Amino acid sequence: VLMALLRIKHPESLKEYSPPELGRIIGLDRAPEVKTLRRKLKQIAEGPSETLIYDLAKRRVQARDHALGFLYVDGHVRVYSGKYRLPKGHVTRMRMSLPATEDVWVNDADGDPIFFITQEAHPSLVTAMQAVVEETRALVGDRRLTFVFDRGGWSPKLFKWLVVQGFDVINYRKGTVEPIPEDQFEELDVIGNHGSDKTWLLHDCTVSIGTGADQLQMRQVTRLQNGHQTHIVTTRMDLSASEIAHRMFHRWTQENFFKYMRDEFALDALLEYGTEEEDPLRDVPNPDWRRANNVWRKAKTKLKKLEAAHGALVLAGKTSTAELLSALERERTEVDRCKAARDQHEQRVTIDDLREEDLTVRLPALRKRLSDGLKMLAYQVESDLVRAVAPHYRRVDDEGRTLIAAALQSAGDIELNEGELRITLAPQSSPHRTRAVAELCHLLDDMEVTFPGTQMRVRYAIRGTDAPR
Repeated sequence: VLMALLRIKHPESLKEYSPPELGRIIGLDRAPEVKTLRRKLKQIAEGPSETLIYDLAKRRVQARDHALGFLYVDGHVRVYSGKYRLPKGHVTRMRMSLPATEDVWVNDADGDPIFFITQEAHPSLVTAMQAVVEETRALVGDRRLTFVFDRGGWSPKLFKWLVVQGFDVINYRKGTVEPIPEDQFEELDVIGNHGSDKTWLLHDCTVSIGTGADQLQMRQVTRLQNGHQTHIVTTRMDLSASEIAHRMFHRWTQENFFKYMRDEFALDALLEYGTEEEDPLRDVPNPDWRRANNVWRKAKTKLKKLEAAHGALVLAGKTSTAELLSALERERTEVDRCKAARDQHEQRVTIDDLREEDLTVRLPALRKRLSDGLKMLAYQVESDLVRAVAPHYRRVDDEGRTLIAAALQSAGDIELNEGELRITLAPQSSPHRTRAVAELCHLLDDMEVTFPGTQMRVRYAIRGTDAPR
């Protein structure tokens, strides 16, 4: 966690720092070497790591109870460029499918992470929601919460199931929707990203989603901007249209979280080499069925083009050529043959049924999950410090995390004085930043923290400002 907060992104990067200096911060003669750190990570990962990750999430839920009314859910794909064959996942930021592993992250209403679930393959967000619901219930209990996710989670069947499970939904509407006349939109104030009000054009109505047993009455809030209409559906009937729109578009805090974690904490870094065997009984798509289905779809596309050409001639009052009619008959036969060939294969099989050239390995998960859990904890610590310094730093929305990262990496003095451990940081890059960190030091002083494993109270100050109180 300390390494993450100091932006030491990889165990090998420890070589670039003085072991005695890092050791003083954690109460040791010297910081551990790379091989020692890796060995201990492996021991913890193979031991109580999952219990640790769960307990950290439980503790965070208790501390952030006020921010759990809305939970943002999204998958994060980590691209893999090694030599082993892994399932391909769609990487949205690159707009292509690449070998990758995937986690589903759940963040609170402020965009801070609560927990994450590592996926064995690349299920859609719709199929991953069952595991999310189970973990949420274990952490939060029977409280009614609202899940917010993007179009990847669009499914009327899923919405209805979530309602039955005691959850609400806010989601972008997917598919072709009849546009709403622009004169029916109303100007409403919506909370902006930094708390300021903005005026949006919104329309509010009730719609029916899905068909048959999956049909569900939902509320639709539509935003009009530059002639474009964005439709949002929700089961929340009690909130204002402005609140619904704000919560849906606030989902970008989670995208910003992923980018920040990649850049600042190396979330996507490969922690260890090698692979492990897949669960032989795990259910996966059958590659033979997929290949045969692609051939069938191509044949159907070709048939549709021929039928369109034939239909155009009929509408024009002309007679189709014998060559066109013959091609139509041949293509219909080919479509039937391709469908029969596809149906000879099971749509899903177990890993054990795959041929040797198909995927049968995966990246080791335990150590990576432990590392990601500790990086998540470091992010949460940083978030709490940003919130603590917010009343004393005017530019906290734009520079809050930069200020905390700089303060954590500041030079300073560590000294023992009458049973106290005094931490005196060097001044920051400007007077207003120094004053903000000084106020944070006073706040930490008031918590009366003792250094772990001792009775020594830790005191904080900025050099050149008031001494520890």
